[in-house]
Amino acid sequence: MSKVKWTKEQEAAIQTKDCNLLVSAAAGSGKTAVLVERIVRRILDEQQPLAVDRLLVVTFTNAAAREMKERIDLALTKCLREDPTNEWLQKQRLLLNKAFISTIHAFCLDLIRQNYYRLTLPDGLALDPAFCISDDVESALLKIEVLENLFEEKYKIGEPTFLALVEGLGGERDDRNLRELILKINSFLTSLPEPKLWLRQAVAVFQAAITDPELKGLKDQFMDKIILDLEEAIILEERALALALLPDGPQEYALTIEEELNTLKKIKQAGDDFLKYLAAFKFPRLKACRSEADEFLKEEVKALRDQAKGLIQNIQGEYLRAPLSELIEEQNEMYPLMKCLAELTIEFEKRYFRKKIALNVLDFADLEFLALNLLGKKTPKGWEPTPLALDLQKRFEEVLIDEYQDINGLQETILTLLAREKSNLFMVGDVKQSIYGFRSAEPSLFLNKYNTYSEQVGKKERKINLSKNFRSRINIVKGVNFIFRQLMSKHLSGQTYDQKNELVFGAHWMTEDEKSALPLEFHLLETRQIDASGDEADEEITALQAEARLIGRRLLELQDEALIWDQSKQEYRQPEFRDIVILLRMMHNTAPVFLEEFQKLGIPVYAEIGSGYFAAREVQIMMALLKIIDNPYQEIPLAAVLFSPLVGLNAEEMVSLRTVEEQCLFTALNLARERVRGELGNKAEVFLERLEKWRTFARRNSVVELLGLLYQETGYYDYVGSLPGGKQRQANLRALLERAKQFEQTTLKGLFNFLRFLKRLADSGSDLGTAKALGENENVVRLMSIHQSKGLEFPIVFLGCLGKQFNFRDLNEDLLIDRDLGLGPVWVNPEARLKYPTLAKLVLADKIKAEMLAEEMRILYVAMTRARDNLILVGVVKDQKEMIRKWQRLINPRQKSLPVNTILQARTPLDWLGPSLLRHPVAKKISTCQLNDASHWQLKCWSLFDLDIPEKEKKVDYQVELNQVKKLLPLNKGFVGKTVASRLNWVYPEPVLANLPSKLSVTEIKNRYYLLIGEQEHCDSLFTQYSFAQRPRFLQKEGLTRREKGTALHLVMRYLDFARATTLSLITTQIKEMVERQLLTDLQAKAVDKKAILEFVYSPLGKRIKQAEKLQREVPFMFTLPAEELYPEARPFPGKTITVQGTVDCLFKEGNQLVLVDYKTDRVEKEVLCKRYQVQMDLYARALSVILELPIKEKILYSFYLQTPLKI
Repeated sequence: MSKVKWTKEQEAAIQTKDCNLLVSAAAGSGKTAVLVERIVRRILDEQQPLAVDRLLVVTFTNAAAREMKERIDLALTKCLREDPTNEWLQKQRLLLNKAFISTIHAFCLDLIRQNYYRLTLPDGLALDPAFCISDDVESALLKIEVLENLFEEKYKIGEPTFLALVEGLGGERDDRNLRELILKINSFLTSLPEPKLWLRQAVAVFQAAITDPELKGLKDQFMDKIILDLEEAIILEERALALALLPDGPQEYALTIEEELNTLKKIKQAGDDFLKYLAAFKFPRLKACRSEADEFLKEEVKALRDQAKGLIQNIQGEYLRAPLSELIEEQNEMYPLMKCLAELTIEFEKRYFRKKIALNVLDFADLEFLALNLLGKKTPKGWEPTPLALDLQKRFEEVLIDEYQDINGLQETILTLLAREKSNLFMVGDVKQSIYGFRSAEPSLFLNKYNTYSEQVGKKERKINLSKNFRSRINIVKGVNFIFRQLMSKHLSGQTYDQKNELVFGAHWMTEDEKSALPLEFHLLETRQIDASGDEADEEITALQAEARLIGRRLLELQDEALIWDQSKQEYRQPEFRDIVILLRMMHNTAPVFLEEFQKLGIPVYAEIGSGYFAAREVQIMMALLKIIDNPYQEIPLAAVLFSPLVGLNAEEMVSLRTVEEQCLFTALNLARERVRGELGNKAEVFLERLEKWRTFARRNSVVELLGLLYQETGYYDYVGSLPGGKQRQANLRALLERAKQFEQTTLKGLFNFLRFLKRLADSGSDLGTAKALGENENVVRLMSIHQSKGLEFPIVFLGCLGKQFNFRDLNEDLLIDRDLGLGPVWVNPEARLKYPTLAKLVLADKIKAEMLAEEMRILYVAMTRARDNLILVGVVKDQKEMIRKWQRLINPRQKSLPVNTILQARTPLDWLGPSLLRHPVAKKISTCQLNDASHWQLKCWSLFDLDIPEKEKKVDYQVELNQVKKLLPLNKGFVGKTVASRLNWVYPEPVLANLPSKLSVTEIKNRYYLLIGEQEHCDSLFTQYSFAQRPRFLQKEGLTRREKGTALHLVMRYLDFARATTLSLITTQIKEMVERQLLTDLQAKAVDKKAILEFVYSPLGKRIKQAEKLQREVPFMFTLPAEELYPEARPFPGKTITVQGTVDCLFKEGNQLVLVDYKTDRVEKEVLCKRYQVQMDLYARALSVILELPIKEKILYSFYLQTPLKI
């Protein structure tokens, strides 16, 4: 059992049984630890022990499932050490590998494989149990193929409604937009338990009359929007009136504003005629104002009134441009097109599913759909469990769901069928951290339960709040609470950020030393001075550069100013680069600028950027070669190959080709082979022969084999390795090979399909990312997206690009989709070429925008709660004064939270943070609407002059330098000849010594020693071994040799972070990181025995190493030995020495003595091993004791084969 001191709420979450339990776990509250502890206690319960395979545990990621299994395994292993003969514990460890702890997709896949024969598929289809899972790209290609065939048939039939749909929603030049709409609807439907029913109901709305129940949702949302905007307009008018009536205010405005205000209040109370009066309302012109009135107050009154005016006029122009009944009639004109669109979508899904069954593949969406087919049957009363589901209900004593806030409706239905009427659901998550809307997550499912479940003990549906944050210092907890009390409301977020839902400081072990605690920081950078040329793209890049420079400079300052808490040492220390992270909402186009600026400042930085791969020159050239192997008549790829180092034509030769044949470059190349003499003809001859050979090879072999042949025969792989950045260039070519291997695992084959595969990746923006020079285990600043940071924590967090606008582009599409309200199309008249939003689209756009903003707010919450010691917020605006005045107008002094409309009208995160922080006491000099709050903030405004950004550096003119070199005088030829001859003819005076090596490795000395005493069996080799460059892995067909495996293990032990190697999952993660950093190859990583490493870590020797006063690995040394000790023939020459070179695997200090450790993978018994390496270890000890001037305490060989240390 765990000895952790749990809080009362955590203990309740661990112990509570016999109910459906929802645990709302705030950021840093120990959610995973609670979930694991609950599982372990159920297994170890003395009264009612529960077998681990009687639990169903659903996680969000495969990594989370692996980590959970390993944590459970560690707990069981610990118990077994205390009670080694406990058969129950032994059995649970054996069962753990078969336990149902996985993602929901993995569970569904297992369920389908075991019960495929029970499936009831449409059209009499049957699933082969040997099916495989297609990846995203293969699925996309299949969809394109099916859609192409479907549209071709529809065009042949020429049905008028279909043609009208193409004309109306297809796009200006083709039908691409319509195809994308069908794919979008299809993708949305995969998250619903009853997709066809939903689609029928969505289309039925376009036949409904104004009083029909199908329109209730639209009408309610319509009225809510109008009332919300009207109420906000009234508040703005009241604030404008109050300012106008001040002694220095524009009192002439007051009468007009008061009349407007009274009229709007009457309209609000007008009952059934409310909409009619609001549509007719007009704002009168303001009267001229006396000159004595304060100009600032005049501008503020006008600005507040203009905001109110904008809200009302927007309602009138969109929602009230016609009576509601007319808007509905106009919308219903879209029924034929919506019906046709739904039928096309259903037909597409039917054909797509049939195609997958024919190819014996399923995609991830199929797994959940087919699992529901096996588990549930729809009846008028709802979903009823099948016999299989009832059997599984009996099997699973408890169903536990991690990250419940990110589940969707289909997944909820599946899991409910597995736990029906048993009060055995355990759900844990945090709705404030639901940031996966793009994956169809439905936070409303969490909220519905949270709002209906009781906190009372003994209820069958109960909720528990875990609010204590054990991650962050108290100032960060207070600062986060200050911001989100003003932002999160039930109207927008579904949950008010109140005392029940805010963070509570729980990290009491942190010493609260005010001298070490820095305030939270908010930096506002003004870029008004940037580039008056008007080029917005250049301006944005320059603003990004300025922001990156600001963050970089503050980052360097914090290394001296900040103190962070070191949990392992229980004390504060100064931060290193590895303690700092820069979080960005989006990495694309932003991160590269930060990387460049940080490099200028000398800041080491690491980032995973999934871009730049397809733009890499070496990749483009290789892809061009593949294209002409597929079809040599492609002009641009052929020209690229001819002009590249693969063929090497120069500009003159390219022009000469065109004189041979102007129309077709490939024809010109063939004619040049026959007609042109000299170098051009020879190059054409050689290349065409190779091209024909490669084309023949491509028809008979896989793409992987083709790429391997091309890399080998062209030498291009080696060539790019010799260029600047060669390591990265070669990594890019290897990545192309890896993509080919992935492609070969799909059902698609051949070079043509592979090229389509790559084009699809490039077009969709699924860039692979280039190789990185630094890895994330190095002492580097990390740059990552907020989504990548979820679940992690960092001592110092910079949150950048807060002035970047939210992405609302999806709202401009011709069709919007909402789970609750259905379809929202534009109204189209193809003949008149008219298009404008229907009532449904207007309503859906407002609802979807509100949901987008709610998710952006949750993303901001996730980002701010990653910080442990320091949090720095940074944003860019063009004009600070104007922006601050705008924020001041958005604040309602009478409300503790920001007005709902202020939040809904935000265009950037700064539009939330700015008004919120203006209400903090620290901003009292620029704002009068302060709230009492104990958090400490520092607000600072910057201009570009503060950063002193230099002009662009001039490019170096290398031609000038080259001309200077040419002017240098040559050396005297006679002098050079004599010097060279004298050096070549020199003879060493002592031939005996000439045959002795000047330097030997420890291994060579060991081999020579055993050779001299006649024990050759202990020698690694009696002959000199020449080391050649290793062949690329794609040319090696066999696995690693034993020696190569030993090398791989040594590499891992060299770079392994022992503190982070406590589980198999963590060791595997570190090895993957080594592969990413190109310290290991994929083949080496697979060959490493991770369990043996884990055994070493937990061995007594491993524990000694972790606790060592000082640890060094791969310690190189050199020292000298008398030559006569190794070579008897050198005795006549006393004083002659040989340099001995070696490397010790591991060296650590205990007290004032050293312990040497050498890792061995030899598959021999301990006596042989000790004798084999006795000389080597003696030499190590002799050398290091002399060099380091410390005695050697122990010499240890650690045998990974025997899993035991051997003292020498």
